[in-house]
Amino acid sequence: MTATHVVPTSTAVKAQANIVSSSACSTLRIEAGNTSAYTDSSGNQWSADSGFSGGSTVDRGNIAIANTNDARIYQTERYGMSGYNFNVANCTYSVILHFAETYLTAAGQRLFNVAINGNGVLNNFDVFADAGGAFRADRKTFTTTVTNGTLNITFTALVNSPEINGIEIIPSGAPPTNTPLPPTSQPTLQPSRTNTVPPPTSTPTKPPTATASGSTCSTLRIEAGNASAYTDLSGVQWSADSGFAGGSTIDRGNIAIGNTSDSRIYQTERYGMSGYSFNVPNCTYTVILHFAETYLTAAGLRVFNVAINGSSVLNNFDVFADAKGAYMADRKTFVTTVTNGTLNITFTALVNNTEINAIEIIPGGTAPTSTPLPPTGTATPQTTASNTPTLPPTATKTPASGAATNGPYHVFGSSIYDASNVKHRFHGVDRSGLEVSCTDGSMSQQDFNNMRAWNANVVRIALNQDYWLSGAARFCPTYAANVDTVFHYAVNAGMDVIFDLHWSDAGNLSNPNPGQQLMTDQNSLTFWQQFATKYANDPHVLFEMYNEPHDISWACWLNGCTTSAGWQAVGMQQIYNAIRGTGANNIVIAGGLNWAFDLSGVPGNRIQGSNIAYATHPYDYPEKQPTAWDSAWGFLTATDPVLVTEFGNFNCTSNYYNSLISYAESHNQSSWTSWAWTANGCSFPSILASSNGLPSDPVGKTIQNALMAMPAN
Repeated sequence: MTATHVVPTSTAVKAQANIVSSSACSTLRIEAGNTSAYTDSSGNQWSADSGFSGGSTVDRGNIAIANTNDARIYQTERYGMSGYNFNVANCTYSVILHFAETYLTAAGQRLFNVAINGNGVLNNFDVFADAGGAFRADRKTFTTTVTNGTLNITFTALVNSPEINGIEIIPSGAPPTNTPLPPTSQPTLQPSRTNTVPPPTSTPTKPPTATASGSTCSTLRIEAGNASAYTDLSGVQWSADSGFAGGSTIDRGNIAIGNTSDSRIYQTERYGMSGYSFNVPNCTYTVILHFAETYLTAAGLRVFNVAINGSSVLNNFDVFADAKGAYMADRKTFVTTVTNGTLNITFTALVNNTEINAIEIIPGGTAPTSTPLPPTGTATPQTTASNTPTLPPTATKTPASGAATNGPYHVFGSSIYDASNVKHRFHGVDRSGLEVSCTDGSMSQQDFNNMRAWNANVVRIALNQDYWLSGAARFCPTYAANVDTVFHYAVNAGMDVIFDLHWSDAGNLSNPNPGQQLMTDQNSLTFWQQFATKYANDPHVLFEMYNEPHDISWACWLNGCTTSAGWQAVGMQQIYNAIRGTGANNIVIAGGLNWAFDLSGVPGNRIQGSNIAYATHPYDYPEKQPTAWDSAWGFLTATDPVLVTEFGNFNCTSNYYNSLISYAESHNQSSWTSWAWTANGCSFPSILASSNGLPSDPVGKTIQNALMAMPAN
């Protein structure tokens, strides 16, 4: 997780300091950036943000935060403030400052100092570095004595703005027990840059039955799929995998798992097993089964039953559905009494293979405190899964046939990663045609094979909502089938597809001349609901929400508005929500303003969600020369994936193309697709001399040479 943002909320320069209601020492908890009070999972009350001096706030919404049972505390923040001031009774206090880096993507990008009542407590503090990565709770505890009725916390910016997520002021100097953090040696959430998925490990059909040591009731913890023992972040010992009957194992390596402080427990798994058997003393035990769906990408793709000592405990169990997504830890707790010295756990496959990540068997009838999960209302980020050698699902929608894909793709920080958590770069061409015609006879399998022969790994296909939507004046009954045929041409050739909503109708289905409008409209919502339903979670597909917004404000771009022409524009946030409402977790791309060239307003107008990238369209106009690229879109490549989904010039020269490709290479190796794979001449502009894939000279040859220099996939 990605970093996710919403519009910062402006606040007063200085808020009234909190006043303790009596002279007795009492506890104060502030959730920075929150406009309302909050009760955490331990029942502690957190007040709305107050006592601050300056700064702005942001509420990141439903994002996942590691290292805490209470993600909500870290989903809101205040940044850019100079300090906080609280009127409190004269006492000794523990001051706990809560931080999480939910925007920047590397160490060194945010540094600041913190002092409490004039005493420096944090110098050159880097939240990202201290927490071990982004989206990780980080808690710093200090003791201070108040003698003048005031507790001041001051922040001094060194690099970028200071930020804070929560503040606790607790009498007596004893830190609280809520929002526990594991040691700082925990692995980071950042995906591995290399393929960390090894081939499945062959295992015997049934190993010796695991045995708890001694005749007294004792604890047994098994990390399924792990060939060696593991000590978790709480110092608890987990044995190597044993006691299983059948199945295979896989170790996914350094992948991020939400809802747990110990990702390692969920990075290994056994799948396809029929059960586990353990020899244990006769006692009553709490049995905790640990699951995480780290392969399949939707509910219904893996379903199985579980029984403990013959008693059914999970029926039609769907890890993805129960955990509310992939890559989310899910813990199920049961109590059983052993009377014959054996504890059996049986698994019965219903759809696809059974799977398990870990098993805990603990004497007594209460669950342990290890590997804590947040409450069920905690945010669950949408993520994608990495490949695993299980049988493909048979009762679900399958991807298009043809060459294998690296997808499904997902966003983390400023980059896009493939299913194996390897950084992925899209490089290809734009195919015009289906925005202006219900069917384009020049599109054929050979046409797309020619693109692939240039080493394109993606093609961006322009669409028209009015050909798609029944009831539109330009509705074409065969359009959906035509689009799907073209989609399969691309996939069969070995390419992924960016579907771009290119033309729309300003909210009027009777419009006989749909085209490029200022922004999307209400009919665009319907289009995306239908289109995203059809291609939801297809690993080959990305969605570009609208081609080239222009002549609107950033507020309108994000949330919609009544346009100068009097019709209702729909914002990117609404389009995004419509797509996600279908269950589709495909990467969503948003073009900026000024005909999609300008992304300068994105930091203050971020779409709230996940798997979001941004698009720019540089063309050879006076205001879109290379000197303008840094401020218009280059800066954003440090924090977000930016795809150049159109670019070109109109005079049959190659300098602008060469400059753009070189600039993209030096700015986070940004992905690009060149406009356009047609033979319509320089003024279009086109990159073909003829429809058989012959490049124009010099423009087409420039694009062809650049593509051929890229990796094949």
